[in-house]
Amino acid sequence: MGPAAICTLNVLGSLAIGGLAGAGAGPRASLALGTGFCGAFTTFSTFAIDSVTLISAERYVAAAAYVLANNCLSIGGAAAGFTVARKVKPLLERVARTRGAG
Repeated sequence: MGPAAICTLNVLGSLAIGGLAGAGAGPRASLALGTGFCGAFTTFSTFAIDSVTLISAERYVAAAAYVLANNCLSIGGAAAGFTVARKVKPLLERVARTRGAG
């Protein structure tokens, strides 16, 4: 897998773990889904070795861009997941209450 694919996986995993946090997932769900699934899904070690490989090849601008993109986009993904989950959770709870009352 190339750097773009690794960055994409890291951003998607960050989006998912941000969603878990924003939804207020309990400790067990956070451990299983956050640490377990998202931790296995994201690829920090591959990101690290890709960065070192770019630096070793003296591709400093590419390495800097890769590190910045990976970190900024992953943090943005986590923030987006958190925000969306916070907005959607009350709507889903309202729908569930409405269906339970009928």
